Amino acid sequence: VCTQRLRIHLDTTRISGWNEIDAVALVGKDLTLQWAISARASSTYATASAGPLGPLVGQKVRVEHLKGSVTGVLKGMHGELIEIEGADGRTVFVGSGALVTLEPLER
Repeated sequence: VCTQRLRIHLDTTRISGWNEIDAVALVGKDLTLQWAISARASSTYATASAGPLGPLVGQKVRVEHLKGSVTGVLKGMHGELIEIEGADGRTVFVGSGALVTLEPLER
């Protein structure tokens, strides 16, 4: 199967407690793994930390990554994930390993 997108829905009413997805990988028939390069979340309970991007947190940025680009407000970093809030209000996470450039659009 070849796809550009994958959507995962959690039925949180079936399992009590904290329901979250930490990582997604597709497993091939030969057991090779293809990890997600970027992800969008409709909601998040995470707490962002500034990390090395501290001076840019809260600013509008453009991020070029291996699969394209995203523009939005930089919210912070979570480990190796860069969190950006898009213009549509959705949260986008880009793995720092997939990052090509990150540039501020306003100062």
